[in-house]
Amino acid sequence: MEKRKRGPGGGRKPGEFGKLGAVMSLRLPEDLRDQLKEAGRRNGRSMSAELIFRAKDSFLRDRAERSPNRFAEEVYQRLRTMFDDTALDENKVKPKRRKK
Repeated sequence: MEKRKRGPGGGRKPGEFGKLGAVMSLRLPEDLRDQLKEAGRRNGRSMSAELIFRAKDSFLRDRAERSPNRFAEEVYQRLRTMFDDTALDENKVKPKRRKK
């Protein structure tokens, strides 16, 4: 029997789960599953992405509670890097001046 190929555009989008390698089966109460599904819909994420987002957020909060000064420094450094990169990008594009 020949292996069936997906049609054009079928299957997962490239990169959707590219960095995720672990597969986990999870039993949830139905109401919690419904809450995750609805939150994902509101936030433009899949139910799986919403669960990952919320799990990461809870671990970040735990770190912040254990050592708030270190956490604040990490956040500051990340923001500084983001804004430095943004400033560099803005310097590359110079606004056009209108002729009088």
